[in-house]
Amino acid sequence: MQSLKRDTPTSYPQPTSARRMLMSMEKPPRRPRGTRAETVQVAYYIAPEAKRVLVELSDKLGVSAGAGLEKILLNLELDERGLPVWADHDNIQEVLPMARAS
Repeated sequence: MQSLKRDTPTSYPQPTSARRMLMSMEKPPRRPRGTRAETVQVAYYIAPEAKRVLVELSDKLGVSAGAGLEKILLNLELDERGLPVWADHDNIQEVLPMARAS
């Protein structure tokens, strides 16, 4: 009888902090009931390192990743043009060029 090759790894990667929290059956941090009646879902692709930073920062704040992202965005320091103070202002176009009609 021929043995079958296993297509799944024999060892699995260590879970991330958010996953570790769920695996330990702790309840994730939540906002108080009724405080966020109007919310929208945000779905963007970001670098894994950026997500790791967001999750770790949110864990330290004791909030969910969504609440952590909201806190970061609402407390972002902006200049007089409404851009983050750390932005490279020399390489930002004021108006995007319009395509010419043929």
